[in-house]
Amino acid sequence: MTCCVFFLGVNAYSEESKSSSAEATSTNKLENIAALSVDGQEEYVVQLMQERKDFQSRLLNQFTPTASDNVKCTIITILGVYRMTDTIPLIAENITIRYRNPKGFTWAHAIDEYPAVIALIRMGTKAVPSMVNNIASTNDERVRAFSTSVIQGIYGPDIARFVLEKEREKTRDDVSKKRIERSIKQVEETIARIEANTVPAQE
Repeated sequence: MTCCVFFLGVNAYSEESKSSSAEATSTNKLENIAALSVDGQEEYVVQLMQERKDFQSRLLNQFTPTASDNVKCTIITILGVYRMTDTIPLIAENITIRYRNPKGFTWAHAIDEYPAVIALIRMGTKAVPSMVNNIASTNDERVRAFSTSVIQGIYGPDIARFVLEKEREKTRDDVSKKRIERSIKQVEETIARIEANTVPAQE
C-alpha cells in the first residue's frame, strides 16, 4: 500500500515514527498470523480494515476537480484493484475518463486507457445498478456504451442481455426505455460477433 500512496504523492510519512512503528507491527503480524491469539487475530483484522479505510481516504482526498485526468485515472485504477466498492458512484460518474500514456498501451501496462471500465468490472455485480442508472439517465452515448460494456464484462453478453431486458420491463419512462433498448442492441451485436467467429465443432 505504501508504494501506491507514495506514487500518488501522498505524504505517507507524516508522523513518521508512529507510522513506521505501525507498519512494522502490521508486517510482523502478517508474517506469522498463526502466532496470534484469538483476540490478537480479531484485533489484526480490525486494524487492517482501518488501514484500508485510511488508504481509501488518502486516495479520495486527491480526487479533486483540479486533479489531472491521469491522476484521477491512477486513483480509479487503485480503487478497482482493491475493489473499494463504496466508491462505485464516483467511478461511474467518471466512466469515460481517459488515461493518456505517451508510450501507448499494451497488456503489460497497469493503468488501462479507460480505467473506470476495468475498475467497475473488477467490482462485480455491485456496480450494475450504477451502470443501469448511467444507461437510463444520460444522453451521452459514450457513457451508455461504456456502462453497457461494464455489464457485459461482469456477466457475459447473454446474461447482460437478460439483465437489461428485465430493466427495460421495469422502466416506465419512454426515453429511458429507448436508451436501455440501444444498450440491448449493443449486447446483441456482441453476441452476433461471437457467434460469427465461433467455429462449429467437427463431428
